[in-house]
Order: sequence, then C-alpha cells, then structure tokens
Amino acid sequence: MKKLFCVSVVLIVLDQITKHLARYFFADGLVVIIPGILSIAPFHNTYLGWLGWWAGIVDVPSPFILIFLKHLLILLFLMVMYWYFCYISEKNRFLLKASIVPAVSGIGGSFIDNLLFNGSWDFIFVFNALIFDLKDFYLLAHLILLIIFSVLLVPQYLKLSERQRRQLSFFSWIQNRCKAPNLSQSTMQGVCRRLLRRLN
Repeated sequence: MKKLFCVSVVLIVLDQITKHLARYFFADGLVVIIPGILSIAPFHNTYLGWLGWWAGIVDVPSPFILIFLKHLLILLFLMVMYWYFCYISEKNRFLLKASIVPAVSGIGGSFIDNLLFNGSWDFIFVFNALIFDLKDFYLLAHLILLIIFSVLLVPQYLKLSERQRRQLSFFSWIQNRCKAPNLSQSTMQGVCRRLLRRLN
C-alpha cells in the first residue's frame, strides 16, 4: 500500500504542476494542438458538486471543514468498497489495487483544487465540447478499471450457490465483522478485522 500511496502522491503533484504551467504559458487564450480534437484552454471551473452549488446559491463560500468532510467521506467509501471487493474475490485483485491509485490521486487533487482555487483549473479542451484536467482522467481511469473488475466478477458470482451469495453479501460482511463461515480467510479480511478492533 505504501508504494500505491507514493504513486498517488506523484500523480497529485503532476496534476498541480500541469495546472500551474497551463495557467502561466497559455493564459492568453485557446491554443490548438489538434484542430477540432485537442486544445489547451485554461478555464476556472467553480462547480464543486451539489454542496458547492448550494453554498453559491446562498452566497456563502464552502468552509474548509465541509470541503474536507466531503472528500474524506468519498475516500472512505471507496476504501470500504475496495476492502469488500477484495473480500468477495481473490481473483483480479491487481485491477482493484491499480484502481486505487487513480482514485486517491483524483480525490486528493480535487481536495487541493477546492482549497487553493475554490474550484479547479481545467485546461484540456477535447472535441471543442469537454474540458478536463489530469485529475479528471485519473478518476475516469479508476472508473474504467472498476468496470472491468466488475465484469470479470460476474462469472464468478454466477457460479456461487444461493447460500454462498448470502454469505458474501455486503450486509453479511458487515455483520460478521469481515468474517464468512466456511470460506477461506484472505489477507484483506485480516486487515478489516484489525481496523474494526481499532475503531472499537
């Protein structure tokens, strides 16, 4: 996990560097790279999700605590799903590990953007219609890897009996504190149990 975290930090730094370079070198306007396909055009995107939209309506800036909690909850949700998916499937875990890196990088980059810019400096203009920054591509990569893992998981799930499916359900996983009777214990299950003991 330390290596994955280090890679995520590098990607977050790269995201921030490209933003500042785009603002500095391309501040005068649109720079066409491939006509009709790819351009560089720095744009201050102040849309921060539904929470930021609500704050804008009442003319109150999003405070640090709300920004922090929003990103923390998203990160915790992704980590719980990661632990659960590792629990129910011992195959293709490399896809899950690979998906964590762009997810953490995207969330971390979004948190920094919200703090520094009250939004995000997007600059990659695609097909004269969509504008992104690197963290958006990170999150897209996370989604694609997660979809691939889910598709590969379906055949495994269909082979399970009704009893095994109940044992591997999310609610059973929570109720049993990451344990499942008559199923082999994985390394991630041990991590989950230690985490729960610390929380208690």
